[in-house]
Amino acid sequence: MKTHLLFLRRSVPAIFLTAGMVLFITIASFATTYYVSPAGNDATGTGTLVNPWKTLKKATSTVTASGNIIHLVAGTYAETQNSSLAVGVSLEGEGLTTTIVVSTITGQWSELLSLNSGQDTNGNQSISGIAFEGGYVNEATYKTWIAIWVTGRSNVLIHDCKITNFKDRGVIFDGNNVTDPITDPGHYATGNKFYNNTVLNCATNVGNYGAGCVNIGGQQGMEIYNNTIIQNQRANFKNGWPLKYWDNGWLKGVKVYNNTLVKAPYVGSYPGENGDWDFAIEFFNIAGLEIYNNSIQGSIDLNYNYKGAYAFCAWIHHNTLNHATINSNFESGIILEFATQAILIENNILNNVCSGVQFNTRGREITADTDILHLPVDTVL
Repeated sequence: MKTHLLFLRRSVPAIFLTAGMVLFITIASFATTYYVSPAGNDATGTGTLVNPWKTLKKATSTVTASGNIIHLVAGTYAETQNSSLAVGVSLEGEGLTTTIVVSTITGQWSELLSLNSGQDTNGNQSISGIAFEGGYVNEATYKTWIAIWVTGRSNVLIHDCKITNFKDRGVIFDGNNVTDPITDPGHYATGNKFYNNTVLNCATNVGNYGAGCVNIGGQQGMEIYNNTIIQNQRANFKNGWPLKYWDNGWLKGVKVYNNTLVKAPYVGSYPGENGDWDFAIEFFNIAGLEIYNNSIQGSIDLNYNYKGAYAFCAWIHHNTLNHATINSNFESGIILEFATQAILIENNILNNVCSGVQFNTRGREITADTDILHLPVDTVL
């Protein structure tokens, strides 16, 4: 009897394992990889490795079944039209030094790659191993405004990419259908990640607004990590921010860590001159935000900061906010604006800034003042 029971107990997991393997093989058998090559042909190509398409536009227009992959072989691609990546379809290259997509798309708010769905859509896809080039040279010579725009989708991973020289913004993650909500929109994208990327010269300041190299709004649990994001390549007063909110922010449980963020040294004679600020990070309407282990040139500016269901509105720790020399113009470290509730600031190094931590609480819906401020002995002001 004991032997029989032991046999049953051992065999049941084996049955489930076998069934799981069959299910995996069945799912995998429906996933197809389609190929694009600069030497391919959109008219006669079939998307196979031996007969690939030529453009990303052709591939994204044809491959729409969830689970499939579009693979760009090494080479340089000239894209003249916007491409829309379908839900569940992933896009991969062979490395950001060898797979290069050059956009010549023009026009206000022009996008190279769109991932656009209604709110609460599970994107379940990734973009990786590609360099995207937007063609910005200066304020008089530029091409595409935005590299990648994700709307309404969760579980979208953008990683191991290089995004350079887009006129207005590099990447936008927009979690819901509401435009500039002044109250909680109630819908958040979840599981989105942006990591191991390089973003250079992709954020504008035009006076009446400043954009970000990476812009996020309506995100819950998003992670931004291991990136190098630098915005110091443009003329004075024309550089935007490395990280910026989108649609009034609304960010819950977002983590920003292990990044190098560089904003151009501030050149204004007073903060906000010509619409410019010294922000490397500017977020609105946050709860449970964690910023840690980053190397930052520029300030962290947080607005409307409530803890909500979290233990803190923001926990800022183990960052280095550093300028090589003291700027003759005013530059800040950490700025807390409007309401700030249960903030934790500890174990940071702030070097060559004019103001270490500023509390600019004021304005609408201030229901709680700051509860906690930690400034340990290793903080340098």
